[in-house]
Amino acid sequence: MSAVPALEPVEWVFQVNPERFDLQKAIASSNDGTWSTPRYRDLIAVGQRVWMATVGKVDPGLAYVASITTPVYEQPDDEFCNWKADIRFEYAITPVLSRAEIQGDPLLAGVHALRGFQGTNAPLPREVSERLWERVQGRLVPLGSGATAPAASIVDVDRALERHNLDVRRKLKEAISALSAEEFELF
Repeated sequence: MSAVPALEPVEWVFQVNPERFDLQKAIASSNDGTWSTPRYRDLIAVGQRVWMATVGKVDPGLAYVASITTPVYEQPDDEFCNWKADIRFEYAITPVLSRAEIQGDPLLAGVHALRGFQGTNAPLPREVSERLWERVQGRLVPLGSGATAPAASIVDVDRALERHNLDVRRKLKEAISALSAEEFELF
């Protein structure tokens, strides 16, 4: 019996529902964003490519290419999900690679993550990522210059450390608050 190979995603589909979040407005404000990552948190890594898919009845398809800039971190009490990763939007896909075009491609048509399923993030097999990259050549429009790569990576690490420290402080306060007076004295 042969073993099932482990999934090693290097690229992702992150979905956005325009009825719940205005992605174009967010990108017009900043090329940096935060995205919910409720699934596959342990596989998401800094530097991986993200294909941003708009879902719904109006113009569904792949609209932007981004990259992961921080490890996944916890952000409690968020309306979408407690787990997040920061991303940097790098390209607009103009025109959008429509769902109809995706469904017309024999390889892409069978990919569940590209069919507009309800979910937030899904891994893509390498051959699918390569095909998508081929399909969007000539459609990629760079999004602003932003900071240089070394400065951006320092900022991203600083942001990740700041968020981690805030999370540790919150958990420590909760643990201390749960102590009885006697336990607090011993602490």
